[in-house]
Amino acid sequence: MEQIRILLVDDQTLFRESIKSVLEMRNPCMQVVAQAADGKEGLELAERLHPDIILMDVRMPVMDGVESARLIRNRCPEAKIIMLTTFDDDEYVFEALKAGAAGYLLKDIPPAGLEAAIISVYNGGVLMSPEIADKVVNKLSNGPPTKSKSDYDSIREIITERELEILQAIAQGKGNREIAKEFYLSEGTVRNYVSNIYAKLNVKDRAEAILYAIEKKIV
Repeated sequence: MEQIRILLVDDQTLFRESIKSVLEMRNPCMQVVAQAADGKEGLELAERLHPDIILMDVRMPVMDGVESARLIRNRCPEAKIIMLTTFDDDEYVFEALKAGAAGYLLKDIPPAGLEAAIISVYNGGVLMSPEIADKVVNKLSNGPPTKSKSDYDSIREIITERELEILQAIAQGKGNREIAKEFYLSEGTVRNYVSNIYAKLNVKDRAEAILYAIEKKIV
């Protein structure tokens, strides 16, 4: 496995040090390259170090995690952000997803789960804890009623059957490599499909694609 360079952004020093110890002890391919105590410092370090993964708390002084994630995504689009928090407030969930976070996990996730989440996101996946996913589904299901034409038929007017299958796989949190294996395609072909899906649905990343899939009830 390639080296995964990680930036930790959390205002609790003990939590940061604990995460660093756990990750580097469990997986020698994971290296915590820096730590930040607030979103502003996290943004500065992200711009300077260009980490692969950023584990970001939501509520922090100076600049919160959602605003920091939004700025990092604009300035360092290659960095993949996982929001890691004790708070599961609905508004933070949606704001973090809209900001381009690739994952939203609660801090009580076990070490093995966090390790797996980092690897999945590093490989192109998008993750939400079951609690967060339920909130997203409930929020969207309580939205305005759908039009008379079924969502499936409406989507099929835009994307092909294969693109729909790949969109469903994306919504399940699968990365390009996993999708390629599942459908016996090359990763380059999957990347092309994903780019076409984004363009046709007018979404900019996997997080928006997942929200779209959930809203249209195709997952």
